[in-house]
Amino acid sequence: MSKNQIEWNEVKIDALKNLYIKGHTIKAIAKIYKVSEDAIREQIVKLKLKGEI
Repeated sequence: MSKNQIEWNEVKIDALKNLYIKGHTIKAIAKIYKVSEDAIREQIVKLKLKGEI
């Protein structure tokens, strides 16, 4: 997978929500997942649109 792709599952999405809600930056979360910041932003936008964040 490239740095822009990550296989999202429930566990990773829950962890992402928790990290984001606790105030971690997108840059820090991208380093944790070893993907680009754009991939993290894309998932956060999807979660915001669903009303989960």
